[in-house]
Amino acid sequence: MADPSHYIYRVTWSESDSEFVGTVAEFSSVSWLAETQNEALDGIVTVVREVLGDMASTGERRPCRSRTAPTAAPSPCGPHRGCTALWRSRPRSRVSH
Repeated sequence: MADPSHYIYRVTWSESDSEFVGTVAEFSSVSWLAETQNEALDGIVTVVREVLGDMASTGERRPCRSRTAPTAAPSPCGPHRGCTALWRSRPRSRVSH
C-alpha cells in the first residue's frame, strides 16, 4: 500500500469553523477539522491512509505527489507504481564537494 507520508499536507485555521483544518493537496475532496494543529494533521493523515487502503482494495490508481511540492526529492511515484499523474524521469543533480 502507498505511504500516506508521500503527500503534501497543510494545516490552517478556519475562522468559519473556529478550528484547524487539515488538507492534502492530492486529495482535494478530503479534510479534517480539529481543535489543535497536531490533531488536524494526525486526522488528515489517518483519512488519507484509509482512502489509500480503499483505493488499493478496489484497484483504483492513487495520485502521485503534487508537482508543485517545494522539494528537490524525486517523486516516489512512477509508471511502475500505479500513479495517475504523468511521470517523467529527470537526471539528478550532482553536487561536487
